Amino acid sequence: MLYQLYETQRALLSPFSEFASATAKLYSHPLSPFAHTPLSHRMSAGLDLMHRLAKEYEKPEFEITSVEVDGVEVAVQELVAEEKPFCKLLRFKRYTDDSAVLSKMKAQPTVLVVAPLSGHHCTLLRDTVQATAQGPQGLHHRLDRRAHGADGRRPLPPRRLHLLRPGLHPPCRRAQPAT
Repeated sequence: MLYQLYETQRALLSPFSEFASATAKLYSHPLSPFAHTPLSHRMSAGLDLMHRLAKEYEKPEFEITSVEVDGVEVAVQELVAEEKPFCKLLRFKRYTDDSAVLSKMKAQPTVLVVAPLSGHHCTLLRDTVQATAQGPQGLHHRLDRRAHGADGRRPLPPRRLHLLRPGLHPPCRRAQPAT
């Protein structure tokens, strides 16, 4: 039911999006007489915003074809394990002919990466998925890099480190009942 409502809303807003785009260009084109009115820039910006809110954006691809595991290049294939109207469960399967690397990969745990519902595409987690596919050493390197900030120079405050690195969090305490 929710998916049908979403599709109906998208179909109804599509013509409005195109109309807003054309009208925004009418108020911003230098040869248009409407572009020289006092509020033309604000009208153009508002209509351009309406166009961007209503338009449908294409999802980018992950494009992870290989990763390095213990110094060996390993091929990665993206497979759709399950598909629903609002989501796809993707599996990134690693392939190698090196028996030592293969036995090491089989010993590594399976990891489920879940993208937050923030309105962004899950491909923003591309680096996390790639680090996870490299195995524990790739993921720990990524977490260490994040723990020291993106530039590698400034350490994060200690209160945030327990969110990034396992084993650094304070012990869990049971909530005491109110008396």
